[in-house]
Amino acid sequence: MVYFWLTIQTLIASFTHIIAKAVVKEIPPLTLTLFRSAIAGLGFGFLLRFSKYKEVKIERRDWFKFLLLGVLAVPLNQFAFILGIKYTTPANASLIYAMTPIFALIFSALLLGEKINFYKIVGVILSFVGIGVIFGESGLSLRLENLKGDVIIMFGAMFWALYSILGRKMIVKYGALYVTAVAVMIGSLIYLPFGLYDFVKFDMAKVSFGSYLGVIYLGVGTSIFGYFLWYYAIGKIEASKVVIFTNGQPLMTAILSMLIFGNPITLPFLIGGTLVIAGVILVQLG
Repeated sequence: MVYFWLTIQTLIASFTHIIAKAVVKEIPPLTLTLFRSAIAGLGFGFLLRFSKYKEVKIERRDWFKFLLLGVLAVPLNQFAFILGIKYTTPANASLIYAMTPIFALIFSALLLGEKINFYKIVGVILSFVGIGVIFGESGLSLRLENLKGDVIIMFGAMFWALYSILGRKMIVKYGALYVTAVAVMIGSLIYLPFGLYDFVKFDMAKVSFGSYLGVIYLGVGTSIFGYFLWYYAIGKIEASKVVIFTNGQPLMTAILSMLIFGNPITLPFLIGGTLVIAGVILVQLG
């Protein structure tokens, strides 16, 4: 049953790239990130208030760690994703985020001193060659906006990987759901003034009903329900097996992007995507 829910979670994540691309055409990135983080922050606050976690007390020495996780999760990761998806394709975005385990490996080695074996080294090299093929396609065809979006998305994936690495000890101590909820709420509060600065200048009358539904999906479907399924799966099976399911997002997103936006699945994307996914699998096997 857990694999069924993981498949649903993968589908939710794949639609996130598609929906974000559609909504950001009507709502600017700063304001869209504000809406998404506010919905997620309030939703997680409600969940904590009416769950067993309401009795949890955060130790004083851990508050800075939660602050750092909040900054990485919302102002950096979520905003980078929304800003990047404005300029690149959903397929490219999903493929770059599939590299999160690669970035996590690098940060683990640099920050935690974890050893890297032969398989992991080869996996890292393959993944970066693959992402270079995809970046090269944007540059060679002079689609500079796509290239800019790809680079911003890559930074978003790096922020997410760093968030995952730095949150490991906190997850063991407080629980995955609690750490995520508190980090998102703190991150949402930190991001609030930046989002409001853009929001006061934005004309809400220009937003279609479909985009409002998209905002709800990003806040509730992705940031709350998607997170819940993710941590539910991690609680049932090994985390390494859960992460493998992220490799299904690029293919699923590419197909959805082709059907909805008409974005072609190009040969460089297929070659680069194969190299990235092969690299990620090698890292996980290593």
